[in-house]
Amino acid sequence: MYGLSLLLTTALALGTATLTAATDTPPVQNKWAQLRLFGAPGCSADNMGEMGVYGYERNTCLDIAQYGAPDAVNISSIFDECELYLYEDAGCSVEKSIAVSTGCVDGAGPYGGLILSCSV
Repeated sequence: MYGLSLLLTTALALGTATLTAATDTPPVQNKWAQLRLFGAPGCSADNMGEMGVYGYERNTCLDIAQYGAPDAVNISSIFDECELYLYEDAGCSVEKSIAVSTGCVDGAGPYGGLILSCSV
């Protein structure tokens, strides 16, 4: 009787630990990065608007040239397991800058594409 109870308690604890670890990764329909695009270096002039990168868009080239080829990108939030790669071209083949934390990325623009590269 006690053995069965201990076994069930252990299984429940392991299941809860696994569930907790799995929920640390945000759902794919959530924004994994929040950006603001700027048409001038410095992330203060020529605000071109906000852009969210969702979990289902991770590890995919996204064309940002359609918004007018920003010269600077301010990252207001980014999921811990991700890095943002900014490219000169919309096809994401000519790399310009890498960002792993929040803040302004400029000086290498204009940017045409980006990839939110995530390890999860």
